[in-house]
Amino acid sequence: MSTMINIGPMIAKITRDMLDEQGTILDVESVYARMINHYGDQIFESERMLAQVAVKAKIKSHLKNAHSINGDDEGDQLKLLKDDAPATLAVKQDGGGYAYIPLRMASVADLDAATKSKKDNIKNAKAALRRWERSIKPIRGIMIEQKISFPEAQKLAADQAESETEKRKRKA
Repeated sequence: MSTMINIGPMIAKITRDMLDEQGTILDVESVYARMINHYGDQIFESERMLAQVAVKAKIKSHLKNAHSINGDDEGDQLKLLKDDAPATLAVKQDGGGYAYIPLRMASVADLDAATKSKKDNIKNAKAALRRWERSIKPIRGIMIEQKISFPEAQKLAADQAESETEKRKRKA
């Protein structure tokens, strides 16, 4: 499969050109039409790839959330597990990616692999939460203390950091 095309620079160039020519607010359809006119083959390839990604995401969603992949009613199985169990297990594959195994067909190894994956996800989510909390702590404190918005607190924090840097340079 070929590499996804970055259409961002194309959009930026077209919108800049159109704003220079028209000097007005642009609409999506006119920008799209101009992009097709200038970059047709690249855009169509990009759209095909995006559609492929979207279809695969839909398939993944179905495999993860389907209660009846084979058309069988798996409701009794889910009731037995107090409705906390998914209809399918996402089991990480050695070559990358996941296989989605209907719960009624899962082996003990599949259950263990899915449990490990969930534990890893929780561990990663906790680490991401800690990073998030550390990153917002100074700004949040300023927002509360000064009763100001995030952008104002962000600017104040940047100004304070710049001031501290200048003080250190003078001491050195």
